[in-house]
Amino acid sequence: MKHFYSHYLLVFALLAGAALSASAYDFQDGDIVYLINDDGTTATVTYMVKQNKENYAGITEINIPTTATDPATGKTYDVTTIGSYAFYSNNSITKITIPPSITKMETAAFGSLSKLKQIHITDLKRWCEITFAAATANPFYGGSKMLYLNGEVVTDLTIPAGVTTIMPYAFYRCNMATLNVGNDVNLIRSEAFKQCTNLMTVTIGGNVKTLGNDVFSGCNKLASITFPESVDSIGNSCFVNCKNLTDVVLPDAIDYIAEGLFDGCSGLTSVHLPASLKILGNISFRACKAMQIIEFPYGATTILQSAFYNCTALDSIALPPTVANIEYHAFYNTAWLNRQPQGLIYIGNVALGYRGTVPEGTSIKLRDNTVGVGERAFYQQAGLKSITLPYTVVALGDNSFGYCSGLTEVHAQMNHAIEMGYINTVTHEWTVFNQLDYDNCTLYVPKGLKSMYENSWLRWARFTHIVEENVLAGDVNGDGKVNVSDVTTLIGMILGTRPVDLEAADIMKDGKVNVSDVTALINLILGTSIFND
Repeated sequence: MKHFYSHYLLVFALLAGAALSASAYDFQDGDIVYLINDDGTTATVTYMVKQNKENYAGITEINIPTTATDPATGKTYDVTTIGSYAFYSNNSITKITIPPSITKMETAAFGSLSKLKQIHITDLKRWCEITFAAATANPFYGGSKMLYLNGEVVTDLTIPAGVTTIMPYAFYRCNMATLNVGNDVNLIRSEAFKQCTNLMTVTIGGNVKTLGNDVFSGCNKLASITFPESVDSIGNSCFVNCKNLTDVVLPDAIDYIAEGLFDGCSGLTSVHLPASLKILGNISFRACKAMQIIEFPYGATTILQSAFYNCTALDSIALPPTVANIEYHAFYNTAWLNRQPQGLIYIGNVALGYRGTVPEGTSIKLRDNTVGVGERAFYQQAGLKSITLPYTVVALGDNSFGYCSGLTEVHAQMNHAIEMGYINTVTHEWTVFNQLDYDNCTLYVPKGLKSMYENSWLRWARFTHIVEENVLAGDVNGDGKVNVSDVTTLIGMILGTRPVDLEAADIMKDGKVNVSDVTALINLILGTSIFND
C-alpha cells in the first residue's frame, strides 16, 4: 500500500509538470498567449513555457490588454479571464496591469510570484466584482503587495459607489492601511481582506448586512472597526488573530456569535455583546488573553465548546438566568474558573461542573433555580450516588452524568421530560447518562408524571425503574394537576383569602410568595421556563 501511494504521488507530479510544460494555447499576441473561450468571442490568458524555463521567463512587466488579436485569423477577442497557472511560479515579474474587462481569475493564476510588488488597475468597481476561484487566483496572493489605481498607490481604500458585493479574495493580502466600505455595499464575502497585515482601521457602510467567513482574519495590525446596526451576520473566524484589536461593539441584530470569530485576538479587552444574542459559538473568544470582563445580555441561551478557552485574565462573567446550555471547556483556564474552590461550581444558574473528586456515596441536590447542567459536569465521577434535578432545569449537557458508575438514584423534579442528549453511534447510549447502569438506577419523578417519563422513549424511558415520589411543582391546590385552578389558589394565598402553603406556593424558591410566583406558575402551565421570555 505504501509503494502504491508513492507511485500515485509520482504520477500526479508528472501529470502536473506536463500540464505546465505543454504550452497548449490558441494564439499569441505580444508577450501573452491565449485560449479562445467556448463562446468564440472572448479569450483567456494562459501559461507559456519556453525551453523548460519558468512561466513567462525573463518578463518583468505584464500589461494584459482589454482585447487580443489572433495574428493567424485577424480576429479580435475580448480578454475576460486569467486562466489557471497563467503566471504560476514566475520569478521575474514585478508589475502587472489588469484591465476592467477581466471578470474571472482561475486557481493558481498568480501562485508563487516571488518578485511581484505592484498590481495596477483602472476600475476599482470592476475589480470588486471579479470572480476569484481561490486565493491563489489573486495577484495579491504570496505576500503584501501594493495596489495602484490609475497610476496612484492606494493605501487608504474606499469602496466606490455602485459596488453591492465585495467578492471572495478580492483584496487578499493587499497592502493598505485604512478601509472605508461604501454605503452601497450589502455583502462582504469570505476572505475579501484576509491577511491584509498593514490594515489598521475599518469603517463599514450603513447598508452592509453580512460579512462572510475569514473576512479580516490575520489582519494583525487592525486596531479599530466600526459596525453599522445593519449588520446581522458575521461569518466564522472573521477576526482570527487580529492581535491589535482592543475594543469591539457588535451590532444588536446579531443573535449568533460565529465559531472562532475572535479566536487569538490577544489584545481584545472589551466586547459589547449584541442585545439579540442567543448563542456564542465554539472557540469564539479562545485565547483572548487581555479580556477581563464579559457580560451577556438577557435572552442569551447557549455557550458552545471552548468559547473562552485560555482567556487567562477573564475574571468577571455575568450570565443572565436565560443561559442554560454551557458546553465543555467553555471557560477553561480563565482566571474566574481557576479561583473556584473544590466542589460543585456554578456559573449563573448552571451547574458547570465539579472540581476535584466526588466522595464515594455522595448525594447532591442541585440548588433551586438551576436551569442547566454543563457538558461533562459530573463526567466519570464514580462517587456520585444520587442526583436531584430541580423542576427549573431545562437543559442537560452532553455526558453531564456520563460514566458515573456509582449513580443509583436520579430524582427528576421537572414537569417536562427534557432531552437526554443524542445517541452515541458507537455505544448506542443516550449521552447525558452515557454508560449508566439503567437496571440498577432508579428514576424518581413527580407524582402523576410516571407515564410521561415512560413514554418519552427518546429521553427517559431507558430507565428500568421509574417511581413517583415528588410533590408536583406548581400543584398549589394539591389535586395532582397543574392548571389554571392552581393560579387561582395561589392568588388567594397572596391576597390572604387562603392559608399559605410555602412549600407548594413558593414557585421561585426564594422564601416568599408573591406575584413573581404567579408568573412562574403561568409559565409552567404554558410549558416554558420560568427564566425565559
